[in-house]
Amino acid sequence: RLASIDPQECPMVQYVHAQCQTCGHRIPDQYPSPEDPNLTEETPNEAEQQFVRAGWFRGPRGPVVFVYRCPECGQTSRWYRSVSPEIILNPSRWGRLCGEQEDLKSWLAKYLGVRLRVCCPLDWDHVWTEVFDGTFWQPLDPNCINFARRLHEGIGAWTGVLALGSQLSGNATQDSEDVTQAYLSRASPKLEEMSTWLGMISAARADASGRST
Repeated sequence: RLASIDPQECPMVQYVHAQCQTCGHRIPDQYPSPEDPNLTEETPNEAEQQFVRAGWFRGPRGPVVFVYRCPECGQTSRWYRSVSPEIILNPSRWGRLCGEQEDLKSWLAKYLGVRLRVCCPLDWDHVWTEVFDGTFWQPLDPNCINFARRLHEGIGAWTGVLALGSQLSGNATQDSEDVTQAYLSRASPKLEEMSTWLGMISAARADASGRST
């Protein structure tokens, strides 16, 4: 059965919001984030330390555990970013963000023999995968076709997009390339939009302080 599964459609790789693990009340992943008296951070306990990784949630975070006291049901949940499948696949409404999604897609693709490579925007906390269709590399998540339009979100500019090959892609060296222009073009911009995006990227590249990103 697994051989017939589209890696993008398999339930195990779907995005899952960080939420109350009892009732499912979602924790907004906003940035800049307003103060939330129900959400605190803690140092991982001894059992959690081996599984916790740093990553984005309501802003850049180190390897911390989020503790959420749900305003809807009053129950407390502990959640953290992880690269361990035994944690990411926790069935108790465990938050699964883009990094966890792509880790799971890579593991599933390896099992199915699907060629994948990872795309990483520089100076922007996001990641997605592309699948080789026999002729071209295509974004596995169709939402990423319009990634360039995220420059309008008001949270900074990225400075480029790299596609990174690996053993999963077939040839790590040949399958790695700069795909910045490809993703600008995929979004089908008008001429003035393309000019604006190129200006934002150029300014971000020239900003040694990093405040533009």
